[in-house]
Amino acid sequence: MTMSNELKCMPLELFANTDFDKWSDNNRGDKLGGVIPHLGGLMLELIKRYPQWNFVAISGNYHERLADGTRVRLATKFGVYEKRELIGFVGYDRSYARGDQYVVGNDRISLGKYRQSCTKTTKLDVALRLVKKNFSPKTTDEYFEKAVEVVAEGVNRLVSRANQDTRGYYNALQSKMAEYVRNNWSSFVDTLNQEGKDTCAKYMEAHEKLDVNENLHKLFNTGDASTVLIRENEYIIKNKGGVTVCPSEQLPQELKLKLGMLKLSAVGTVVEGMGYRATDDSFVIV
Repeated sequence: MTMSNELKCMPLELFANTDFDKWSDNNRGDKLGGVIPHLGGLMLELIKRYPQWNFVAISGNYHERLADGTRVRLATKFGVYEKRELIGFVGYDRSYARGDQYVVGNDRISLGKYRQSCTKTTKLDVALRLVKKNFSPKTTDEYFEKAVEVVAEGVNRLVSRANQDTRGYYNALQSKMAEYVRNNWSSFVDTLNQEGKDTCAKYMEAHEKLDVNENLHKLFNTGDASTVLIRENEYIIKNKGGVTVCPSEQLPQELKLKLGMLKLSAVGTVVEGMGYRATDDSFVIV
């Protein structure tokens, strides 16, 4: 059946054995006003050839404005059922390169397609052949394979959900567990093998370094530490009291002592109780 290019909408009453209400029920009462003509031609042929089938509108993503100004939503995809078993779907698609296309799909077709569940064609006779070849109730083997697939998905969801719950509860307890370990550190270390004890020793060293560095960071940001830049024989000093320039002979004794210690350290070194050597000539003194 060839549809006129001028036909914009095929009325619902043309389509026997077709349910348009389920789409409305699933879309908050939005009504379908017709069927897109290109797909309608395929639908009428299928209804004529397979009167035992039922069709259910499952998509209406196309609008058309009719001659009287009415704007209607058109059905663009139908599920195909035999004895209440979904045996496939037919639909409409438009490609800029190929124009109007028929879409035919079901589990059998998807098995032969990579990352697709359907076949598209511009030819009505090809679409009808695809339906004839692939649309029928599942065989016992197909039914069993599909059932196993559904079961496998369910089992995977069970494991995924349990993992999410476990991680959530574990994360909620982490701070309490860490607190318990800290409060019972010696007992915890005693439960470990030598490798674990060595790791704990490294952890304690790293934690002590973190405490020192965090304290330096805090004093630097509050201005309670002095940032010192050496420029020739002058020391530019910035702290909570502001910025001062001080000749080397007027440098306070405590500052001079700490600077002397830090000058012996490599750039990037923090010395607890002394400060930090940032570059060759800039320091943070605590």
